[in-house]
Amino acid sequence: MALLAAETEAVVARKVSGHTVYGIDRRSLLVSDVVDEESLDLNVDSNVVLTPNAVRCAMCGHLHVAPPELLDEWVGTPCLRYRCGGSFERAVPRPVNYYRDLYRDGRVTRVVTGEHTGLLKRAPREDLEAAFKAGTAPDAPNVLTATPTLEMGIDIGDLSSVMLTSVPRTPASYIQRVGRSGRSSGNSLVTTFVPTDTHGLYYLADPEAMLAGDVRPPNCYLDASEILQRQYIAYLVDRTADGAIDAPLLPRRVSKLMKNALDTGGFLRAVIDASVGDPSHVEAFLALFGESLSERSRESLREFAAAGIEAQVKEAVGTWSEHQDDLSRRIKRLTAAADRLEGQAGRTDDDEQKLSDLLGQRSAVRLLLNEHRDEYSLSGLERLRLLPNFMLLDDTITLDASMWSRDEAGEFHTEVVEYQRGGRRGIIELAPGNSFYAAGHRHVIDALEIGTGDAPAYETWRLCPNCGYGAIGEGSAPAECERCRSKRIADKHQMLRLNRSYASGSEEGARVYDESGQRSRER
Repeated sequence: MALLAAETEAVVARKVSGHTVYGIDRRSLLVSDVVDEESLDLNVDSNVVLTPNAVRCAMCGHLHVAPPELLDEWVGTPCLRYRCGGSFERAVPRPVNYYRDLYRDGRVTRVVTGEHTGLLKRAPREDLEAAFKAGTAPDAPNVLTATPTLEMGIDIGDLSSVMLTSVPRTPASYIQRVGRSGRSSGNSLVTTFVPTDTHGLYYLADPEAMLAGDVRPPNCYLDASEILQRQYIAYLVDRTADGAIDAPLLPRRVSKLMKNALDTGGFLRAVIDASVGDPSHVEAFLALFGESLSERSRESLREFAAAGIEAQVKEAVGTWSEHQDDLSRRIKRLTAAADRLEGQAGRTDDDEQKLSDLLGQRSAVRLLLNEHRDEYSLSGLERLRLLPNFMLLDDTITLDASMWSRDEAGEFHTEVVEYQRGGRRGIIELAPGNSFYAAGHRHVIDALEIGTGDAPAYETWRLCPNCGYGAIGEGSAPAECERCRSKRIADKHQMLRLNRSYASGSEEGARVYDESGQRSRER
């Protein structure tokens, strides 16, 4: 492109944000209309004689469109396809030309896509739904790419077609998804693309098992111990609100809540003491379930209320404090690196770019730290797994993605977004070097939470090379694998539990354009 820009005026180059952008000068563009002629020959099926305006390679079949008045000059020229030795010859006009008819009709509807996923925050998700339903704005989306979020009873308006990229797991999910279309007219097009897995191939051979399958009502497993524990803590927080438990007011910001969380007079200390010192609270909570809970679950929750709750709250407070300390250390390291680079004499363009990246990262981490401290207390307790949520994902991995941009005055503007994925998918999607796509941006994972030198997050595990069984390898080595009885499980391995990943970069570099829409994955 640089050579073309130097040798021809048709290609122009511009500097934008330190990058060279190439384009074609609009004065060099020539648009020709292909005018078809009418025929009076009654022996032909149509009274329109199509004007030839294309040549085709006799060897590879490559088609090239040219203005009709220049068509003779293209005949006999070498094929433009790389490494093809053929030449162009006149191509027979096609009786139907979809794009020519479309553009001549003058009613071209542009495809405007929108992304509807659970990763979106409430405000942009509701704006997207309203724009799609109304469909009046020129930039209103008319095609939605969606995850199973549209199964959840959201009013998305009228749809004419639904395309599924996989076969849902249950008939209920299938009905929920395809039932979005045809509500207005009663007519719709439903297409399901079947992957080559056993589940998809089964329903490809027997589609009626999905189309007319039984829809089972949803149920809830009440004896899930961790859910019961979180619901019990939420019950105690409610008792502080109605005055049944004497406790100070719950601070609005989580930083104030954690400042003296376990000290005498702290909110969480009052909750712990009420649970440990007064068994009537756990008994009143259990009475809400009637006879629906098993005796084993009741005894387990009583043990948690008497002793386990303090350990769980302490672990959550420690996790919050460790994350705050980790962000503070990252700011110090980025500041030190930026100061060293600023004091360096004779900086090159690469050094300037590195300095800009360091300052942008520092701005992003500062914003992360502020958001960590200013988070709403109930949201923080939910994220720390003390209070229940609606995700029903206990084993989650969090991505903190930060993007920065620089205005004309040189000031940094930073945006930080947080995404959570279930452990099964997050271990791949949020692994180092991988790319996570959300809200029109590509976030490349470039850092992990690994703890500190004094308290590293690494764990020692023993893994069986035969069957894959693993267990934390503290103490003496076992004589054999508990699963396959192999003798080779004695070796220790340093493992890092993936809890939090980080991605940082410029907003412009993270933006996904049409030409970069192909998603890349690393394994």
